[in-house]
Amino acid sequence: MYPLLRPGQRVVLDLHHTDIKKGDVVAFFVSPELVVLHRVLAIDEDTLICKGDSNSFVDAPVAKDTIYGVLNMVRLGAAEWKPAADYQKSFYWTSLYSSYAQRRKKLLFLAYRVKRLFSF
Repeated sequence: MYPLLRPGQRVVLDLHHTDIKKGDVVAFFVSPELVVLHRVLAIDEDTLICKGDSNSFVDAPVAKDTIYGVLNMVRLGAAEWKPAADYQKSFYWTSLYSSYAQRRKKLLFLAYRVKRLFSF
């Protein structure tokens, strides 16, 4: 689900989901020990067609009874964010966050170099 989610990032799932809409991010079991979060592209009577945001291919149809939960909130450090069902809004938000994180990383590296340059 990159750029919306990164591996190891904390999320809050709604386990008591009643209706799943197109554009929702759902968690489902691929194997007994592996849970995947992907966005819903299409809904049939008893199956969902899902795809990861950065994947170029669509997943195999997922049965509705294998859905573990629906993404409710993403936690970024102390900040909490509720994702929009619209992919473009989600992508825009994560792009802004990514550019902020990259700028911060460059500034911290520059500060480290300056500190190292002037320490004796």
